[in-house]
Amino acid sequence: MSEPPRPDIGFSDSARAARTPLSAPVKLRAANQEEWIEGITCNISRTGILIETNSKLPADTPIEITFMLRRKGDTPVQIQAEVVRVEEPTGGMPRIAARFASQMGLEIFQKPARA
Repeated sequence: MSEPPRPDIGFSDSARAARTPLSAPVKLRAANQEEWIEGITCNISRTGILIETNSKLPADTPIEITFMLRRKGDTPVQIQAEVVRVEEPTGGMPRIAARFASQMGLEIFQKPARA
């Protein structure tokens, strides 16, 4: 019997999407909540993001994320995601790993064209 098809999320089971270091202020909140949680991004890929924050959210929590890329003229990036796990490093702030509901376009990783 064959396995059901899996959605294409940008990488195979044997490889993770390439991570790009990114340190930028970010706000996130659980879906349907009004209160925003502030944090700092650690890294980002086409499929997810790692955020350092004082707050923790349970795995599988749907969240909304908004952040700015530091390019002149950029508008805030707003994306839906789901908490995959919370990392609690010894002596450090908790980090929330989240998977995007849809892939980020490659254009956010490209340097802007020079005017």
